[in-house]
Amino acid sequence: MEIQLSVPSKTFIVGEYLALLGGKALLASTEPRFVLKVSSDREGSCEGIHSWSPGGKLLRSRSDLFSHWRIEFYDPWHGAGGFGASSAQFVLVYALKSLLEGGFGRSNSGCAEMVKEFLSVSWDGQGWTPSGSDLVSQFNGYLTLTGTGEPQRVWTHWPFSDLGFVLVHTNRKVVTHKHLETLKEFPGDELKEILDSVERAVVEKDAKKFVFWVEAYGSLLAKHQLVDPFSREMIEKVKRVNGVLGAKGCGALGADVLLILTTPETKSSVAEWAQANGLRFCGGDTLLSEGLRLEVQFGASPEHSHIFESGTATHPI
Repeated sequence: MEIQLSVPSKTFIVGEYLALLGGKALLASTEPRFVLKVSSDREGSCEGIHSWSPGGKLLRSRSDLFSHWRIEFYDPWHGAGGFGASSAQFVLVYALKSLLEGGFGRSNSGCAEMVKEFLSVSWDGQGWTPSGSDLVSQFNGYLTLTGTGEPQRVWTHWPFSDLGFVLVHTNRKVVTHKHLETLKEFPGDELKEILDSVERAVVEKDAKKFVFWVEAYGSLLAKHQLVDPFSREMIEKVKRVNGVLGAKGCGALGADVLLILTTPETKSSVAEWAQANGLRFCGGDTLLSEGLRLEVQFGASPEHSHIFESGTATHPI
């Protein structure tokens, strides 16, 4: 028997830092996907997951359960930061553990339980508590509004017909847990007000307000020295490109990934500009992807994904 579990890449649209206070965050889940391949193996082995990562710690804590399985993790980004490789590992290992124990995610508390177990292996009680927003986003997929370790809303389609987005990688990498060790205070109340406005813009499908408030979120982070200087420079450059309506750095210090908001007609030319200026095109609104997916193969005949209700949307597993 062979099992293949996968989750999408994640990108913070808005909500980084605020999520550390238990606030909401809006994340996009896109192709390509992180994959965990599992097959029967008398001796058991694991490739691609560091033993001291959250996913690795979870594996070691249940070595009895995994001792007869060959586990291989595939990172489509080959180590580039910003898209949730570490959180993907944990979601996938947790899903495998739950599957082998007899079921996963068949109640509304599935995400909260997953985040609770994540904190038990990833946080020592010192400093900022990880939010778990990235896990919730990758579990649910598409465009997910997270909060308090659970999905608040899931949009299965990009809501704006007159607005698109492009994601580009800066070829830089910030180690998030190291950054959090030195993180001081930040304007949580102001960030919350802006995020609430972003949420309203999504619900109302108001592209102009969405661009305005996403940029306002990024500007407030920059004002408090929470945007990497290189990202700030590239954001100013890309905003002068024809068809670009706004831009923002995503995740810790906005250093790894840039969100570029464009007219639908100019997405391709903006992506070409990014490539020509040393940035790596990594996706956009047409690549929004479903959450956790499971495929099981017995012999030569694959079984398709099972379906369950999480309380916000229907997800394959």
